[in-house]
Amino acid sequence: MIFDFFGDSRTVGLSDYSPLPGADYFSNIGMSVYSVMSAKGPVGDLGSGTLEELLSARTYGKIYLMLGINELGYGRNATVGRYGELVAFLRERQPDALLFLEANLHVTATRSAEDEIINNPEINDFNARISAFADSTDIFYIDINEAFDDAYGNLRTDYTFDDAHLLAEHYETWNNWLKTKAKASSYRHTN
Repeated sequence: MIFDFFGDSRTVGLSDYSPLPGADYFSNIGMSVYSVMSAKGPVGDLGSGTLEELLSARTYGKIYLMLGINELGYGRNATVGRYGELVAFLRERQPDALLFLEANLHVTATRSAEDEIINNPEINDFNARISAFADSTDIFYIDINEAFDDAYGNLRTDYTFDDAHLLAEHYETWNNWLKTKAKASSYRHTN
């Protein structure tokens, strides 16, 4: 089964520090629902291409999507609308793939308290809105924060170097978590 990951700098970290063998990663620093369709990036043995080119060249069994933190300063309804368009686009181009909508990672309590835009209440609101796109048939919402949060729902300070991104050694935890939460046998596919 071939996996594909779409996302921003946090997905770049996953690709750089704990890539799954054979998985493709279409990600870059600053990627957003507003830039993903026009972005170009290196994808495994395909070379550089757009999202459309990647989805036309490969058939995926599972697609993981984590976007949203870079868009928190935009109008929420417009951003959620664009996210929904992206979900529909992925379903159209890869109708047999299971789609996993990953919750955006939280930031530390310090960052959350000091940042008016990128803070945990805003992240939680966005995550709640994107979770509504899950249908529990072939689109699933999964929340990685359970692996990295402290007791108060903030990114643990010992897991980050900048209050928002994981330290390199914790990306393996992310991959291990994905393996337990997104096993093929755990999900029903009805297409």
